[in-house]
Amino acid sequence: MLTRLSLRQKLLVIPVLGFLVTGIVILMMLTLLKRQHQLTQNVVEHDLSAIHHYTSLLSDFSKNHLSVHDLLSRYRNDLNAEDLVALGAARIEIIRQVQQGLDNQFDIHRQYSDKSSQEAVLILKESLEHYIQAVESALQQSDNRLRYQETLQSANQLFAETHKHFVGLLEIMGQSSEEETEVQLAVFEQHILLVSLIVFVIMTFLVVFSLRQSGRLSRQLHQMIYAMNQLASGNLRFRRSRDHYDSEELEQLSEAIDCFHSTLNSLEKTQARVEEQNLRLKEEVLHKEHAESELTHALDALQIANDELEHRVKERTSALAKMNDELLLEIEQRSRAEQQLQLFKMAIYNTSEAVIITDADARILEVNPAYCQITGYSRAEVLGKNPNITRSERHSEKFYRNMWGCLANKGQWSGEIWDRRKSGEVFPKWLTINAVNDPERNSTWYVGVFMDISDMKQAEQQLEQLAYYDALTQLPNRILFQDRLEQEVKTCASENGRFGVLYIDLDRFKYVNDTLGHSVGDQLLVEVARRIKLCLRQPDTVARISGDEFTAIIRSVHELNDMEVVAAKIIEQVEQPVIIGSREVYVGASIGISLYPDHGNSSETLKKHADMAMYKAKELGRGRYQIFDYTMSALNVDRMALTGKLKQAITQNEFVLHFQPIVEIESHSIAAVEALIRWQPSEGEMIYPGNFIEHAEETGLIHEIGNQVLLSACEQGAQWNRQLTHPVTIAVNLSAIQFENPELADYIRDVLDTTGLPPELLNVEITETTVMKHPEQTEKLLREISDMGVGISIDDFGAGYSSLSYLMRFTANKLKIDKAFTQQLTDRRSDQIIPTAIINLGRSLNLQTVAEGVETRFQLDMLYDKGCDYAQGYLFSKPVDAETIWPMLQAHTLLEDVRGMHI
Repeated sequence: MLTRLSLRQKLLVIPVLGFLVTGIVILMMLTLLKRQHQLTQNVVEHDLSAIHHYTSLLSDFSKNHLSVHDLLSRYRNDLNAEDLVALGAARIEIIRQVQQGLDNQFDIHRQYSDKSSQEAVLILKESLEHYIQAVESALQQSDNRLRYQETLQSANQLFAETHKHFVGLLEIMGQSSEEETEVQLAVFEQHILLVSLIVFVIMTFLVVFSLRQSGRLSRQLHQMIYAMNQLASGNLRFRRSRDHYDSEELEQLSEAIDCFHSTLNSLEKTQARVEEQNLRLKEEVLHKEHAESELTHALDALQIANDELEHRVKERTSALAKMNDELLLEIEQRSRAEQQLQLFKMAIYNTSEAVIITDADARILEVNPAYCQITGYSRAEVLGKNPNITRSERHSEKFYRNMWGCLANKGQWSGEIWDRRKSGEVFPKWLTINAVNDPERNSTWYVGVFMDISDMKQAEQQLEQLAYYDALTQLPNRILFQDRLEQEVKTCASENGRFGVLYIDLDRFKYVNDTLGHSVGDQLLVEVARRIKLCLRQPDTVARISGDEFTAIIRSVHELNDMEVVAAKIIEQVEQPVIIGSREVYVGASIGISLYPDHGNSSETLKKHADMAMYKAKELGRGRYQIFDYTMSALNVDRMALTGKLKQAITQNEFVLHFQPIVEIESHSIAAVEALIRWQPSEGEMIYPGNFIEHAEETGLIHEIGNQVLLSACEQGAQWNRQLTHPVTIAVNLSAIQFENPELADYIRDVLDTTGLPPELLNVEITETTVMKHPEQTEKLLREISDMGVGISIDDFGAGYSSLSYLMRFTANKLKIDKAFTQQLTDRRSDQIIPTAIINLGRSLNLQTVAEGVETRFQLDMLYDKGCDYAQGYLFSKPVDAETIWPMLQAHTLLEDVRGMHI
């Protein structure tokens, strides 16, 4: 479009566009200001009007309650029963008017109020109705002194509750109005920023456009001047750039230059063509003279060749007549031989055993139908091929050398050999080969006859399988493993060799078997056995010796590191999720390692020491391997004793809960308490979780212990919240092992239903390790828990490694700052970086932050300045039993020595 404009018109484009942009910007600013004015007017007319009306209703309600209370208090002193009922009815009528006013205001402002305001009004209306009923009941019970006093007290309590709901409604509406105003201001600021950005972009575009247009015009004029100078100097071979010109004047000038250039080029080319035609005529004359001479020589050579061809035809005719006589004799001889051959073929073709005939060069000459039926190859596919096309590669070259040596010496060989069918199936056969010599021709043929013995071998294998292999996993069983282990000990003892033994125990398999059933457990064992086998070499042996225990023999070990590499690979493979049906199942592996002869010179000693090392691996945290050392014998005894004591503690309910308050920094009130487990044996001192939780996780007992803790904490929380006037949340820690139970969410739902604790008053705490170990399964469980209304906190945040992509996917409500960062807070900026970053991260993700381990007022002040929401630590209270923390919950504030501090 711009190319059609003249130069004069193009110079006017920029000023016109500038005026248009200025007008548009002014119009957009006026529109934004008008819209902002309307939004502000709506807030004043609707939100503030509603707050004013509800405040008026609260005032009327409070006045009438005082009148009712005064009237009821004067009863039996200044008033009789009839006067009390009459005056009370009048007061109730006034309160009914307040109720009617509340309904009217709700209908008027329903369309402008949000969901939380509507729910608050409905709760207020219900509470007001209860209050009116209580007052009416008090009037009706005036003749019964005891019932009258109880009803009067109930009415006072309902007034306090209704008054609280009125105040709560006003706070919600005020907060809603404030949030709406802030949103409107933010939107207005964004619009102003957007308009400014648009103006800047358009003005930048106009400046760039002006510079570009002027540059293009100057460049095009310089190109035309250059072209004219070249033409004037007689240079017709220069190349002009074919730019698109921005105006009709320049385009016309360019076309005139091109036309002139083209005309000069045409004249030059015409002259060149005339000179080229003259030269071509001269060359054609010379060429014709040369061709006539060559044609004469070619005719002479053709005559000589014709004479030679006639002589050769006569000789060839005589030879063909002689060959025809010899061919007739050979045909007669072959006819007699074919009759004999047909008899032999009928016998071979009708036998049930396979027959194969080869020459001395091992080329197949013939096979019978039984051969084709057994091998799967057709006759056409094998003729002329080597018999080794069915070789299975199960036999060594030495085996075949011995076979052919026997044929060469004795002329016959028979034995068992394994071949491969066309389908790829390997099968056993009993083969007999005979050498057939032909002295006249000085040649040898080989005739092989074999039968398929697959059925016989299969029967043998089934007997061996039942005796020496595990029926479920098809791995060697304990008997075969013991035999191979003893053989390996003897071999290494005689050859001064080394080998290793692995003792593998699956982590958390018992829990999977108990919760998901034995069918799932069996499928899991089959898959785990397959993965372990893939981690080993062909000469190595892996066996299943009991339910979830496997052993392996690693041959030809040069260094201890070789065993560690294999063990680490097995652990990595076993920990990968197993898909069974529609669910993912997770288990792990703990592995013990013993080495011959370093850790024993007998099979039993090596197994026992590998078993001890495996238990040490479980004690150190499971999911790892451990090499045997001789200090493990005593440790294994201690570990087994602790397991027995934990089982006894579960059955005798020796686990108790202590509670530590979590304080809201802004209001210095107790918002929640964290339930912490303690072990109180019937005889002895209290044991803290650091001394037994890890072992409980290794042995799988953590599931039963965790279930007891969750049930006890919810029962205590439900009891407290029934007695308190303000809600208190109960925080419970869940182990990473518990999150491997896919039924965890269902169990939490059952506990809440049983105890009656509202879901919003339960908060489960999980560590970063739990979140990152199996993120897909953890995300699914957390979503199910969150959908119930239960809160979720990420505990000890910052002490491990977290992926922000996973953190944003999980439905967490709080981040708990690890106490290691809280307790290192000083006035140095470097000590404040990590806590500040976690608080800012929580604010960005809309998560509240809780600082653990707060012990000084300086730490609390620093956290408050950084914007932390909650604090927990010895500054407020150490973990105490339920009886000790109850007065703190009733007071709903910090301890006395902290209450007056500046926060």
